[in-house]
Amino acid sequence: MAYYFDACRAKRNVTDYGRAGSVSESEADELLIVAKEFREKVLRWMEEKSK
Repeated sequence: MAYYFDACRAKRNVTDYGRAGSVSESEADELLIVAKEFREKVLRWMEEKSK
């Protein structure tokens, strides 16, 4: 997942500093889904480690 998030960060930088609108709505929707999945994995991992 780190590679995916890093690629998204790099694309965001291009958008911020270069071309506005280079990220599609579907790409943003996909990132939101992946980020939510990642959060759930982290929360499950934290729960397991706290036992």
